[in-house]
Amino acid sequence: MDKWLEEAKVEIMEKLKSVCTNLEDRLVGMVQRLEEKVVKLEEENSGLRGRMEMLERYERGDCLEIHNVPKTDHESVEELVLSVADAMGVEMTAADISTAYRLPVKRGRENTAVPRIYVKFTKRSLKRSIYGNRIKQKVTHDKLGLGTDGKIYIHEHLSKTQNDLFYKAKDKVRETSYKFIWTQDQRIYVRDNTKSKRISIDTEADLDMITRGSPRKLRSDSRANSSTPHNLR
Repeated sequence: MDKWLEEAKVEIMEKLKSVCTNLEDRLVGMVQRLEEKVVKLEEENSGLRGRMEMLERYERGDCLEIHNVPKTDHESVEELVLSVADAMGVEMTAADISTAYRLPVKRGRENTAVPRIYVKFTKRSLKRSIYGNRIKQKVTHDKLGLGTDGKIYIHEHLSKTQNDLFYKAKDKVRETSYKFIWTQDQRIYVRDNTKSKRISIDTEADLDMITRGSPRKLRSDSRANSSTPHNLR
């Protein structure tokens, strides 16, 4: 009887071991397949985010933001945009404006911040003309007849991703020997000096390279440097 029980015990243990081994193999296989699916989904998601970002940048290519224009009662934002263009020597009419309005101010700054003006042009060439002249043809409150003292600033309407990267880049530039940072066609550039080639900042990894003081290791963009940079010094 004891011998039978011992043999039965061994047989049961072997069967349990076989079942556990098969179950373990199946679970390992399932985990591997799930991991492969996760990797594939992450790659697809990354690709979709990249395409969405490119689409958003393209759609914003006709747009600008005009900063520090005092708000008045019964104002016409379109007329303000036309006045800015006129002060810059750029010919345009109301028909050249697709839409223009004040952007909302961040919560908590309603009483201190001046709402930015968002403007979408019907022609990308017109947007580029105004943006390209923003340094040479500076606009002030006085030129617009606003009766106040101040400067008007013009920026590209960046996507959230690019806007976040731009402000991080500005912080990094201030910590280094770089003197210029600006955007052109939704891309971010920095430059050592007025004679050096512009350098494209496309990822946060590029910011780390700036911090390490290795400007020459960054991707140098030797294409036309037509956009005047912002001097942060």
